[in-house]
Amino acid sequence: MPTLCTGGVMETREVGVPDGCGDPKIYLGDGGTEDLEGAVAFIGEYIDDEIAELWNEVDKTSMDDVVRFCNNVLKWTDVRIVSVSKKSEISRMTGAFITKRACKEYIQRFGYNHSKPHTYAMTAYRNFELERLLKILKTWK
Repeated sequence: MPTLCTGGVMETREVGVPDGCGDPKIYLGDGGTEDLEGAVAFIGEYIDDEIAELWNEVDKTSMDDVVRFCNNVLKWTDVRIVSVSKKSEISRMTGAFITKRACKEYIQRFGYNHSKPHTYAMTAYRNFELERLLKILKTWK
């Protein structure tokens, strides 16, 4: 007989880590981080004719230059380079799901509340109370 399982929603989030311990990103002052390409695209939306010439002179392959432009020209003082790492964790916003299908349906309907959600199986091995409940539910007609 296969091991009985319940499921949950696993999320992947970016968390700040000490400098040099993760991937460098540009923090844009709104709580969001972007890689260099994403930050350049985001900043490009705020460039008007007055500062277009200055923006064209910026080395857009250098995080330092892009951040310096934001701080000095755009006066976005919260913009800086940070280190982030991806962390996976079981969502605390949901309970357990008895079937994978139920978890997938939940993600389909409410996945927008989570960061990169996917199903995660948890075994009932050595959890005798849960194992008994799952056996009852599985054999119930």
